[in-house]
Amino acid sequence: MPLNISKEIYHNVQFEVVNDVLYIRGVIDALAPGEFMTPFFDKLHQAAVAGGTSKLVVDIRDLTYLNSSAIREIVTWIIKQKSLSKDRMYSIHFICNPEHLWQDSSISTLMYLNQGFISKEQG
Repeated sequence: MPLNISKEIYHNVQFEVVNDVLYIRGVIDALAPGEFMTPFFDKLHQAAVAGGTSKLVVDIRDLTYLNSSAIREIVTWIIKQKSLSKDRMYSIHFICNPEHLWQDSSISTLMYLNQGFISKEQG
């Protein structure tokens, strides 16, 4: 079932959900990205669980920068995802841009938070 979340723009970043694909575009360099990322990821998580989503794709190919505070927000989202019962858990699959070396190393590290349910590819 497609997630029903509209496009949202905060500072220099855009979040857009199309079916079961989250596109994150721009730059996340805000000092307190939790102000907009926490509510967005909470809404995304709730929609994924309510809709019975089995796999959520996160396309970050057009995300050129992500600061450490923003990575912490993604970690918090993954911890929520990991806390679900196995029958309600959805996987998260990141599509990375090979030109942005930070994406590969950051997402590779995030994969350890919930092995088997977090994956990545170079797109």
